[in-house]
Formats: sequence, C-alpha cells, structure tokens
Amino acid sequence: MLGPLTGAAALGQSGPPDAVEPRTSDEPTVISVLTMAMDVAESGRHEAIRLPLRHHVALSMRKIGRESAFGDYVTYALNAWDAWDPWRESPKRKALRIDQEIYAEARRAFLAGYPESAKRLLRDRDCKLIGYCGSPVLEFDSQFLHWELEAENFTAATRRLREIGSKNKSGLVSRVARAFLDAGRAGEGFEILSELRSNPHVDPALIAQTYWRLGAIDEGRMLMREAANAAFVEAERDSKKQLPVIIAGVQWAMGEQDGALDTLRRIQQYDADRLRMIRAPLAGRLALVGLDADAFSLLEDRLADRVTLASIVVGQARRGDFNAAFRTFGQLAMFPAPSGEDSFRNLGLRSAAASIARNAARAGDADAFKRADAIRRELQHFDAGACAAITSKYSALQVLHEDSDTQSLKDLARAGQANFAIEHALTLPDLSKRVEGLTMIAEGLAGLADPFYDPLGFVDRW
Repeated sequence: MLGPLTGAAALGQSGPPDAVEPRTSDEPTVISVLTMAMDVAESGRHEAIRLPLRHHVALSMRKIGRESAFGDYVTYALNAWDAWDPWRESPKRKALRIDQEIYAEARRAFLAGYPESAKRLLRDRDCKLIGYCGSPVLEFDSQFLHWELEAENFTAATRRLREIGSKNKSGLVSRVARAFLDAGRAGEGFEILSELRSNPHVDPALIAQTYWRLGAIDEGRMLMREAANAAFVEAERDSKKQLPVIIAGVQWAMGEQDGALDTLRRIQQYDADRLRMIRAPLAGRLALVGLDADAFSLLEDRLADRVTLASIVVGQARRGDFNAAFRTFGQLAMFPAPSGEDSFRNLGLRSAAASIARNAARAGDADAFKRADAIRRELQHFDAGACAAITSKYSALQVLHEDSDTQSLKDLARAGQANFAIEHALTLPDLSKRVEGLTMIAEGLAGLADPFYDPLGFVDRW
C-alpha cells in the first residue's frame, strides 16, 4: 500500500508544476495552492484526521481538472478514504448506496421506455433513511425531464414541459431553455419561452429572469417592466397581493436602474398600512439603489426595526458601499438578537455581517471582508460550539467544527486577492477549514464560480 503523499512527492511523479502551469510572477497558481493544501492536510497529527483531509483535497483536484498534475495522489487519497471510512457501513450510508442503485435502475428503465417501472422504483425508496421525500408528481416530472435533457431528447422534454401542471412548471422553464442553448439551439429555447409568456399560470417575472440569464438582456429587462406593471394591477385589484418590491431589486440587478427606481417610487405611494407588510424588504431595496434616507424613514423605533436594519445593511453591502453598511450594522448591533432571527427570510446580525463579507470578497475589498468576517465569527461564538467526531478503529478524536466562510476565499481569489486569501485561510483555527479554504482559493484561481451566488438575488444563503 502506498504511503502518505506530500505535496512535493506527488508533484515529483508528474514533473514540476511549471510544466503544467507556467509561473511568470510571485502570484499563486492553482497548482501551488493545491500543493499547499496537500501539505496542510499532512500536518494533521493522526491518520484519522489526515485521511478525510486528503480526500477533500483530491476531490477538489478532480473538480478543477488538475488531477493529472499530481500523479496518483487523487487515486490514492480517494481509495484510502473509501477503505477506511468509519461510516461506510452505517445504516444511512448503506441506504444511500442502495438509493443510488435504485436511481440508476430507474433511469435505465425510463430511457428504455418504461416510465411506470421507473416511477415504481423511485416511489419505493426508503425516504426516511436517505433524508428526503418530495411531492411524487413534481418529483417524477422534474426527474424525467432531467433525464430526457441528459439524453438530448429535446422533443420529449419540450412535450413534458408543456404537459406539466401549471403550478409545477415555473421551476423547470429555465432548465429546458438552458439545455437548448447549451446544445446550440438557442432559437428553439427562446421559442419555448415565448410560448410560455402567454400562459397566465407561469410567473412572468421568472420568464423575464430566464431571458436575462440566457443572454437576452434587453428582452429580460422589458419583460421585467411588464411583470412589475402586472403586479401593480393585481395589487390594485386585491389588497392582499404583495407589492412588487422583489421585482424592483431584480430590475436593479439586471441593470434596469430607471425601471427599478420607478417601481420603488410607485410602491412608496401606497398607504402606511400596505407598506408595513413589506417594510423590511422595501427598506433593503431602497438601500440597494442608494435611497438610504427613504430606507431609514421606514424605521418605527421598536424591536421590529432589527429586521429592517439588517435588510438595509444587506442592500448597502450588495451595492458595494461597505462603509455605509458597517455604520448601519452598528445601529443593528444595539438591538438584542432573539434566537428566532437570522434565517433567509428573517434577517439578523449574522446574516447582515455575512452579506458584507460576501460582497466585499466579490469586490476584492480585503479590508472590508476581514472586518466583517471577524464580526461574523465573533457572533458565532455566542452559539453553542458544534463538535464533529472523527473516529478510527483505534482512537476517537473530536475537533471543533468552526463555521468559517471559506466560500468567500474563492471570490477573493477571483477578484485578484489570492495572496490575502491564502494568508487568511492559514490563520483559520480548524485544520479542516484551512484545507477547505485553500481548495476554495484554488477553485477561484481556476475560474470556478460560486454555484450558490445569484446575481439577481438579494440575500446570500450561508
């Protein structure tokens, strides 16, 4: 059996990194950062710690596409972890393996023309053990459409999209259109979108966003203006309908500044009772477009202002005004934070600090990121510390599982702050987070984007 491979040893098997990735300056490269991650993984005091860390580095190498640059390191690390993994024979792991086999069998049955057999196989999975169960109808439609697109059976996928119940269709529209574009059949993809525009049951704002995401910028902006107008018509007809404050934020993110400002001004004309229902999201979007005075005018000098202030922080951070965001955060920090706050839909201190950190990283503002990340990590210390147990046949170890924001390190690297990101990663107190941070930086240098970042969104999920 091969022994542990250090960074230098692994590179020695395939030649120096310069042979793969020439270096013309002292700037870090994908290869040099991955090599650093390998060496940090080897610094673990016990093999029980080193094995999962090597596994993580190997997966990142494969994801980036640099596997060949490191000899047999990836093969060794993945096989070693697979053989050692103490949870491999746990009931849940066994259930997951069985589920994967059932999934593969269902796919084969469906593509062979036996959809009922595929449904039966999917329906009979042990959902409790694997941890998820969706709506059977939506799950089948979505899964079958996904398989049809994978097989490039666009005719069947298009037919299925048209046949799916209206309330289930919205989330699948973008997937089908994107598949057509990726296949070089953009005209057909936009034809499907055009057809769905006349369907009253499909969200027009979703159609507008899909056009924008697929590169039809002007069309997307025009359709979003139409969606905003339609939302105002609905709001006039039914007082329970929400005003299009979310649409205003999307318009701004699309680069439709005049449209966003017009939508927000129209919203502000409604009475106070109507605005109270959307006070926090409205304040956030007003801050996003730079109307801070209007945003602060929505405060009511009561505890509910916490969420409104947090939304303003997010808006200011999203527009890149980090000084303003920190000032507003200071006001927010004066309120006690209840445990029920800080969720995606109910913003609080940690969400606000995380938003500053994430957006500062994307902007390449190392100072703002460092300050915001320190605040976020300090807030984490008020929560009960979570420990992850790592167990081997011979010993049981516990390591602190710190909630470090390693995803932002990828953005910092992409924004030209790789050296700062590396320095930051190496200061993280949890060894696993140091490795994770370095692999994120390598992914950023390789050009891999954050899969969770939505340029049309408002709040970062974390």
